[in-house]
Amino acid sequence: MRTGIILLLIFFSFSLFHPVSAYPQQVSSIDAAWIGDLNEDGKINVFDLIALLRQLPHGQFSTDKKQRIANVDRSADNRLTIFDLIALLKILSGREKAQSVVFSSGVSSVWAVGDGEKIFRDDLAHPSMSSNSIWDGDTIRLKGLYNEVLAFQVIVVPGNTGALSVEISADSLVHVESSEVIAAAQNAPYSNGGSIELFSQHYIQVVNPTNPNWFYGSSASAPARMTGWIPDALITP
Repeated sequence: MRTGIILLLIFFSFSLFHPVSAYPQQVSSIDAAWIGDLNEDGKINVFDLIALLRQLPHGQFSTDKKQRIANVDRSADNRLTIFDLIALLKILSGREKAQSVVFSSGVSSVWAVGDGEKIFRDDLAHPSMSSNSIWDGDTIRLKGLYNEVLAFQVIVVPGNTGALSVEISADSLVHVESSEVIAAAQNAPYSNGGSIELFSQHYIQVVNPTNPNWFYGSSASAPARMTGWIPDALITP
C-alpha cells in the first residue's frame, strides 16, 4: 500500500506528420468509464444508445455501477429518464463532450506535466496540478517537429487508503486528417513507424547528500531540494 505520489513518466517517440499532437487522458487507467458507455467498451456509439433504449422503460439498471454510467444527464436522483436519452444523443452528435465517472479505485486524482519538471513523492499540492503548459485539466497537448522525441509525465495520487496497483495503457496516436497511425506501443523504440514507450519513475531516499561542487561548480547552484525521496531512475514496466 503506497502513500504519497505514484509517479509514472511516459515517453513518446514518434515521427510527426503534423506540428501539433493531442493526447487525451485515458480514463480506463484509474477504474473509470465514460458516462454513456453502457457496454463499457471504451467507446460511445449506437450500441450504447440501443442499450439505453431497452432499459429506459424499467427506469434503472440492475447494478449501481451501470446506473452511474447510464446517468448521462447527471441528475441528482440518478434515475434513468428520457433526459438521459437526450443527453446521450447530444454526445453522439458531437454537441456535447463525453464525461467520465470514477469508481472506487484507491486513486484520488490524476494529472500531467511536462518531462522537465521534478515531481517529488510528497508534493501533493503542486501548483501545476490543475493546469500547466501541456495540460489543461483534461487533455495533454504536445508540440514537436518531424522525428522529434516528445515526453510527458502522468502523476497518479492515491487516496487515504492507498492504491494497491495502477495500470496505464497508451492507445496508438492517429493523425486527425489522414487517420494514419503515427505512433504505436507495439513498434520498436525509435522505429520509422513511430513508437510509444512507458517508464515508471522510481524514487531514492537521500538522507545525507554529497557536496554538488563537482557537477554544479558551486554550492549556490545546487537544487533547492536534495534530501528526502528524490525522483531518480526510470524503469520499464
